[in-house]
Amino acid sequence: MGCSSSKTNQTSTTLHFTLPTSGPTVELSPAGIATVNLAVNQNVNWSLANSNGFGTPPPNASVNPLTGTTSTFTYTAQVQPCSAGAITPVQIEVVATTTTSPPESAVMPVTVVQSAPCLAALPISTFSQIFNSCPAAGTVITGKPAGAFMQVGVFAQAPISAGSQGGVPFGVPPFTWTVTGTLPPGLSLSPGQNTASVVLTGTPTSSSCSTFQLQIKDAQGGVSCDPTVKTSCVPTTFTILAIPQSLGVQVPPYPYPYDGVPYPPLAVLASGGSPPYTWVQDPSGNSTLPPGLALSTNGSNPNYTIVSGTPNAGDSVSSNGAGNGTAGAYPTLLQVNDSQQPYPAVGQVTLNIRDYVAPAACSTSGAPLSVQPTGNTATGNGGTLSGGAVLADNYLQGTYAFMLRGFDNKQPAVISGSMTLDGNGNVTAGKEDIARATGASQALPISSGSYAVGITTSDGAITYNRGCVELTTSAGTVTFDFTVGGCTNHYSEGGAPATSDNACGMAQNAQATNIAAGTFTTGHVIESNDGTGSSAQLSGILRAQDTSSFAAGLSGPYSFGLGGWDWSQGHYAMAGSLQASSSALTSVAADLDDAGTLGSQLTGGSGTLAAPDASGRISGTMTVGPLTLDLALYVVSQNEAFVVTTDPLSASHPLLSGEAITTASTFSNASLQNSHMLRMEGLSSAGPDVSIGALTLDGQGGVTGTVYEDQAGTLGTTAVSGAYSVDGTTGRANFFAPQGQTLGAHAFVVYLVPAPANLARSACSNPASCITGFLVGTDNSAQDGVLEFQTPAVAPPPPFTNRDVAGDYVYGSSENIDWMTTSFEGDVYATPSSSASTSGSLGASGLPFFQDSSYGCIDTTCPLFIPESTFAGAYTVNGSGTGTFGGATEVSVTNGNVIFYIDESPVNLHPSVVVAEQ
Repeated sequence: MGCSSSKTNQTSTTLHFTLPTSGPTVELSPAGIATVNLAVNQNVNWSLANSNGFGTPPPNASVNPLTGTTSTFTYTAQVQPCSAGAITPVQIEVVATTTTSPPESAVMPVTVVQSAPCLAALPISTFSQIFNSCPAAGTVITGKPAGAFMQVGVFAQAPISAGSQGGVPFGVPPFTWTVTGTLPPGLSLSPGQNTASVVLTGTPTSSSCSTFQLQIKDAQGGVSCDPTVKTSCVPTTFTILAIPQSLGVQVPPYPYPYDGVPYPPLAVLASGGSPPYTWVQDPSGNSTLPPGLALSTNGSNPNYTIVSGTPNAGDSVSSNGAGNGTAGAYPTLLQVNDSQQPYPAVGQVTLNIRDYVAPAACSTSGAPLSVQPTGNTATGNGGTLSGGAVLADNYLQGTYAFMLRGFDNKQPAVISGSMTLDGNGNVTAGKEDIARATGASQALPISSGSYAVGITTSDGAITYNRGCVELTTSAGTVTFDFTVGGCTNHYSEGGAPATSDNACGMAQNAQATNIAAGTFTTGHVIESNDGTGSSAQLSGILRAQDTSSFAAGLSGPYSFGLGGWDWSQGHYAMAGSLQASSSALTSVAADLDDAGTLGSQLTGGSGTLAAPDASGRISGTMTVGPLTLDLALYVVSQNEAFVVTTDPLSASHPLLSGEAITTASTFSNASLQNSHMLRMEGLSSAGPDVSIGALTLDGQGGVTGTVYEDQAGTLGTTAVSGAYSVDGTTGRANFFAPQGQTLGAHAFVVYLVPAPANLARSACSNPASCITGFLVGTDNSAQDGVLEFQTPAVAPPPPFTNRDVAGDYVYGSSENIDWMTTSFEGDVYATPSSSASTSGSLGASGLPFFQDSSYGCIDTTCPLFIPESTFAGAYTVNGSGTGTFGGATEVSVTNGNVIFYIDESPVNLHPSVVVAEQ
């Protein structure tokens, strides 16, 4: 707006501008010239000044003529490409001054802007690649697929807008958009929020690369220029790459690495698209594996990559770029391309890897740990602050039976026994039976021993449901690591078992001192030190014994299941039923499978039983068909006993262990109904052959369900449809497949333990209460296993949801089928997702979970015991109770309290069934 120097109201005689009447904004034309016509009401001298009224105006600005009532302002400049300094608006003051005395003056501010508004360019941008033109067909795409590429069949929208400064677009609206070239198939340009923007939107219909041009014209004729072209003003070119839909990437639960310790190979799987696949770490080099670990493949273009190696010393105090200096932090981005043409599909996953210094193995000689009171008896662990801490060892006291089966020095071995724990870390009594291929020792007194409950993990946390025990007999000293659960008081937090942080909770005695509110009754055990400093591949279970049942021994009908090996290390399986009295076994019926040599429907067997000793140990014999076994039975309760053979392995004496559980006296097809979980393990010529499943039985002889099999890394899933028939006397259920139906890869027989009509999942905290049958295969893999209760007669469940899988689970290997099978035990906390009904995370509040592992071989180290392996994982559960547990490669089946799962990772060629219990 023009103004006079006197700042008074304008009159017809006061100097003022008549053209223009206010300060104009003008744009450079495409030729780089901006002009303004000027007029005032008196004769004046014309001049220019900077916007602040001082200094020399730009040399490319002028007025002509320099005197008179009219003049023309001209600004000349080279039109610049769109960039931050070249398009800053220029402000110049035009000054009109009279020749009278005293002189008057009037000022008109003029703003000059570049006529060409900027376009925000959209090159296809990744970490290491920028496509300003279409890449050649078959180009491997490295970088981040999400958001960087459009995908076939996936709706997309990409806003494109005029350049702006301070949110104000350059140029004068409204704008007109012009497109030339070809848009990607399935995409179109739609109006944006105003004329300064448009949206490229739609669903790409094919994998392709398209090049097109956009140009904007503003209201005064200014046009946009491609910012990448410096020599002329041309429309902005866009290159849009549409690739196939993203590949799926599956990650099993993976341990965190330890400095200098061989890393158990981790297979990350790709799915979808067209193999072969190409794997890379983060192309930017920012999110890469710890030094010492690397990616590799096994075979020709497999659908997985393997993370393996040995982390370097010092990795635990360093980090990669994405770790931002946090000690041991190596978040690792893995990306995979398939082989589709013209452009590949892309998948990616980030591994949350943390490297630590390897923790020391559990030791019974360290300072004992204590559970601290929370100070809130209603919502905490029940402890009062004034009541003091509770020694963690207090939560494991009484008499416990244990049974392990596996391999020692690559030879079959079975260990079973009983130990009395005083609640203060001491083993005060017990017996142990050890049978190996090289010899056997029966009823060895435990002369001394100690134990510790509580583990300090690599990240400084303490878990109070894990520990170790050291037992000494005349055969030497062995150490077992364990994870325990099944609190006698059913301790929970928020409705879910929570034993890792507070054991079994606290109560107060008469002196207001905090005491253990319950004790552990179940657990999983592995051998961590065989007395020579090495570990063996032995895994098994721990059960609290009811010492009041010792005197009565075994009495009544029992079903039993045994598994192990024959003289040539073929797998041996046996299941049957019997009648027990104080001194005898009668009516023994059984089926045997010695690596494919069958003994079917054997009856009329018998045996002997000695009186139980102070450890609940009973010496016995059993003969059925061609087989005679010398036995040791450890009474767990009136309804359950551990059973092991006591002879050294020989041609006539297999090495076996298992359980006997009370059963019914008479049976029918109705003895087996509703849904049951199945697990079975055997040994094929290819290696371990294991299966889990869920079966629904109608009580009338019909069975349906699903069975998952892993035979040394070869996977199979069977939709079961078949029949069964139950023997009324022995409880033998023969499963068979009529024509057109199938039971899966392995036929089997089950000796029943009929479930009570009112059985509920809560009873499964005592594992023997939910076993509904012992299974034996009928082919050369010699499967042994169990049926276990899944659903009651009246739903729910089914359907199962993630809320059925919540809280602490203690888990371990069910059976080491060969000497390369990994033994492990651990604890994991399952947290249901709050946003979905079928999934959840493993690890309390985002924390990892922990296990002890004994590997047959990693790299050149055989065997290798790794304590306190730290894991991350997740789970899913379907309405039938099937799902995954641990990660995408773990198939599972659950009743809520118990979970059976198999790690089906392609690098796991020696699988086992893992049992997780609450």
